[in-house]
This record gives sequence, C-alpha cells and structure tokens, in this order.
Amino acid sequence: MNQKEDRMSDSEKTRPDRLSDVFSGEAEPSFASQLQATAYFQSARTAILDRQERERSRIVFEYSQARARILDKVVAAYRPLKVDLARLHGREQRFAAAKSTGPLDRALFIAANRQRLSRHKRLAPREIGAMIGSPDRFARTLSALHLDERTTLERKESAAFQLHIQPVDAEYRRSEEAVTTRTRTELNTELGRFISSSPDSKAAREHYQTRFAPHLAAEAPAPPPAEPQAPVQAFAAKARDAGHVFHRRSEQIRIDMQNWLKTRPQRERDDGREM
Repeated sequence: MNQKEDRMSDSEKTRPDRLSDVFSGEAEPSFASQLQATAYFQSARTAILDRQERERSRIVFEYSQARARILDKVVAAYRPLKVDLARLHGREQRFAAAKSTGPLDRALFIAANRQRLSRHKRLAPREIGAMIGSPDRFARTLSALHLDERTTLERKESAAFQLHIQPVDAEYRRSEEAVTTRTRTELNTELGRFISSSPDSKAAREHYQTRFAPHLAAEAPAPPPAEPQAPVQAFAAKARDAGHVFHRRSEQIRIDMQNWLKTRPQRERDDGREM
C-alpha cells in the first residue's frame, strides 16, 4: 500500500499539463497500462477546465470594471442636469404653495410654461381656467409635470448607458464564446489522443462514452425549439436540406394538407379547397 502511494506521488510530481506531452513520440514503459493513461487524461482534462475557469474569471472581472467605468461617466454627465431640474422643481413647488400666489400669478406662469404643462398636447381653455381659479388643481398639475420630467430624464440616462454598454456587452459575449469553443476543441483533441494512444483502444472508447461524452453533451447548448409549420412549409424545408425533388412527394403533400386543414377553422378549410 505504501509503495503504491509512493508511485502515485511521484507521478503527480511529474504530471504534465497535456496528454500529448505524455504520448508524444515513443510511449514510455511506465505509461503502458490503461489505468495510467486514463489518469493522465483526467489530469490533462482538469488542467484544461481549470484554465477555462481562470479565463472566465478574468473576463468577468474586466467586464464588471468596464461596466462600472461607463456607469460612472454617464452618471457624472447627467448629475448637473438632475441638480438643475431639482432646483427648478423646488422653486415652482414653493411658488405653488405660497399664499401670496394669486390667480394672476398662476395665469402668468401658465402662459410662460404652456408647452411644459400641456405635455406636448394643446391645453383646453377649460383646463387653463381650472388651474388659474383653483390653487389645488394648479399644484396637482405641477406635481404631475415634475414627475413626468424626472422620469423622462431618468429614461434618457438609462438609454445613454445602454448605448455605451452595447459594445462592451458584445465583446464580453465574443470572449465567452471564444473561451468555450477553445476549451471544447482542446478537450476533443485530448480525447482523441487518449483513445488513439491508449493500449486498449476499445476500453478507452468505452470509458470516454460512459464517463466524458455525457458530460460534454450536457455542456453543449440546447438547440432552440422548432416552431410548428404547415405541412407544405415543413416539407419544403426538408427538401432544401436533403436535395429532394418536390414532385416525388406531391401525393404526400396532398395528404398532409388535407390532414392539416382538418385542424383549421371552416373558413380556412374552404380556402384550402379553392386552392
């Protein structure tokens, strides 16, 4: 038992990063057994996955840093606008709440800010009269205007951030896809070398299929679900892919169309018979 542990510790000390480093050239006698070949393949696979994890961590860190820098710039650019808008709203709220504000003052304010109060639509004379005659109506209209202006400015800030972050998001996705593709290629290469260089190729292939193939299949992105198509459209797509000729399946198309029309409303059935 102690001799086995000593042998394993020696192999771990000299364990290479890739299986190709082990089986390059002539195979060493110490690597002739299937068990050792499998152990070295697992070591190479672990090294590849660890390198992938480090690269992904670096990409995520750089992306978060770039996102934070863009957010700081956009916030700094819109901060003076928010401050000026807050000051304007404060003055107008104090004007509306002041007891000294009379109907004439409100009329002058409405005339000077008619476009703002209308919110891009024409104010009716009845609405203008209600705001001039009622301090409460004037205050409610002014509060709604302030809320609308704050919301509009926040939307502009968010749109500016999205505009500047789009190139960063695209580069992040490209980097993630590049790491995934490179890792999958390296794993497939090492698997091929493992199978071809193993003393027992059949056992190596079975080991790959039972242990590693399901894992790689689980990591692969699932294809998007296909949308249901009418029989003619489905057949046309299959014919384009396989290179078939349409007249060989004309009878099958007619049968499929009849079955498909049975599931449709009566109006569509009549249209199908006319066709």
